[in-house]
Amino acid sequence: MQEPLNIVIVGLGNIGRKVFSLTCGSQEFNLVGVVTRNFERARHDLGSDIRIYGEDDESWINLVDVAILCGGSKDDLPVQGPYYASLVNTVDSFDTHAHVGGYIDPKTRASTLGYYRTMDLIAKATGHTAGVCFGWDPGWFSLMRGLLLATLGEGVRVYAFYGLTPLGGYSMGHTNAAKGVLGVADAIQLTHAIPEAIERVRAGENPTFEPGDMHWREVLVALEPEADAERVRHEIVSMPDYYEPYRTTVEFVSAEELAQRVPGMPHDGLVIARSYIGMMEFKVEWPSNPLVTANILLSSARAVVRMNREGCFGAFTALHTPVDYLLSAGTDVIKLV
Repeated sequence: MQEPLNIVIVGLGNIGRKVFSLTCGSQEFNLVGVVTRNFERARHDLGSDIRIYGEDDESWINLVDVAILCGGSKDDLPVQGPYYASLVNTVDSFDTHAHVGGYIDPKTRASTLGYYRTMDLIAKATGHTAGVCFGWDPGWFSLMRGLLLATLGEGVRVYAFYGLTPLGGYSMGHTNAAKGVLGVADAIQLTHAIPEAIERVRAGENPTFEPGDMHWREVLVALEPEADAERVRHEIVSMPDYYEPYRTTVEFVSAEELAQRVPGMPHDGLVIARSYIGMMEFKVEWPSNPLVTANILLSSARAVVRMNREGCFGAFTALHTPVDYLLSAGTDVIKLV
């Protein structure tokens, strides 16, 4: 029997808690502990049997094969990713598409390497392996985009739509971004696909869409006492890389109503393309967005450890990773062929 992989969870938000639940009792993953900025809350929630480390405590580093980074993409991972990749193998679900590759910082106007290249340089320099952007998009949808492009011929465009049901899809990254606005006590962001855009693709138009042509965004906000609602609304709808390119509605509700509106954090999505060769679609429905993201992170942890042991250092996305490395030990790959 293969030895379990020793992991540490960094961050105990929605994704971190699901990673924790999936590893409890697991024979494949041994949880060394949890790194968190909220030590007392983690101790209260997880009990005395789980080792809790503060952010400044690095005593776990030589005990683990890989760190599962569960922070948010807007503020946490741009700082935590490079730091932990310099110390240990990592996996994360960074999902700000516009910042994966090089980009111009909107505040400083400086040219920036982007998350992937930054992680790649640091991991290579320190002999580590970093699995980056391993969620369902980026992540599994990235793989599907590649397969559709490879299959459907020259000139084809591949499209991704999110939030296919009337409820919409619970976006964790956009929700966290809205929660970060001063005066917001709690928030939920729901993404809604525009059905007419999907039908144009299915009809073979191969259209060129602006971001706002494919989706609109709904934000439910519970305000802090005395918060300025109009300032909060303006900061949300004008937030670059999250809301600014889209039609965005902001509805202010009570904390009690917010807690009842979207049970389970569901999400869904579709990758689709059509060319003269034919049409391909890949659809997902997730009752729990954080649960599937947590499971994908654990899948990528298998691959990262194996690649590191084989001397593959640097950053790797789902598109760079052998699919059989993502599967649990003992899977008969030939039976899947």
